[in-house]
Amino acid sequence: MHAGVSVTDVRGVGGGRGLVVTAPGGLARDTRFLSLPLHVLVTPHVFAALRERADASLPRPVNDLDALALWIGSERARGASARYAPYVECLPRDGADTAFRWSDDELAARLRDAEARRAALAMREDVARRAAALADPLAATYAVDVSLVQSRVFSAAALSKASGVWVTSPALVPLADMMNLAPPPRNATADCRTNDASTRFDCFALCDLAFGAELLAPLAGVSAHADAHARRDFVWAHYGFESKV
Repeated sequence: MHAGVSVTDVRGVGGGRGLVVTAPGGLARDTRFLSLPLHVLVTPHVFAALRERADASLPRPVNDLDALALWIGSERARGASARYAPYVECLPRDGADTAFRWSDDELAARLRDAEARRAALAMREDVARRAAALADPLAATYAVDVSLVQSRVFSAAALSKASGVWVTSPALVPLADMMNLAPPPRNATADCRTNDASTRFDCFALCDLAFGAELLAPLAGVSAHADAHARRDFVWAHYGFESKV
């Protein structure tokens, strides 16, 4: 990580996260402030490999989000012996404040769009159903682990050596996922992508940033929602931002 960037609890109450510019002169646009080898990214393939090589008793995932949530739970259960123990240990134990964990009253008060509320309720039911099908300790923390994936997941590309085709996958990215997302109307100030050689995952400043500025990653996954309010509320439903209008 760039010497001029630090991890900061931006909420000020413990358990928060944020990457903040600490270089006295700030960061210039296009500065690479984080560079990670691709092999440290956690994709659904990492969980598949864990099932195959270490623990065949782990449940078969139903989708990519499920795989990543199950990976968090299984690594946590393995404790200090887990390969990613330091990373999992730093994740908030109470999860993220994503919409499927809100009460009915909170959904009515915090989300204006009916479609977004229905999506959150449907996900609440899906998560509860999936947790009921699991055994402890995975079942006990499943909702927490899904919320962590929702609030931290990136889309990462890698060049397949076998086919020569670029393949995109959801991924948990240590350190990069300490960035908060940029809810409207705020603009993203940073973005991340795989380098052309498909060897590293790099994060860059999107604009000149002064000392004390927070690095905010762009939102993703909302382009299918045409209506502006639905698009906005879909973002809040899936990433936990609160609607004020």
